[in-house]
Amino acid sequence: MDTKEIHQLEALELKVAQAQKEVNALLLQAKEKRLQLENLKFHQNNGIAEIQKRKENEK
Repeated sequence: MDTKEIHQLEALELKVAQAQKEVNALLLQAKEKRLQLENLKFHQNNGIAEIQKRKENEK
């Protein structure tokens, strides 16, 4: 392998490392969004349960 090929390979390795960083950042964002959605669903379900309790107590 000559010097030019080595430099090309090193440049590709850097590009791969950068792409891996970007993928990891996107995966982290997706996990955060999923947790936010689960939290929202939890609070929504709690709100529904409270409304149902109030309706039962009114009867």
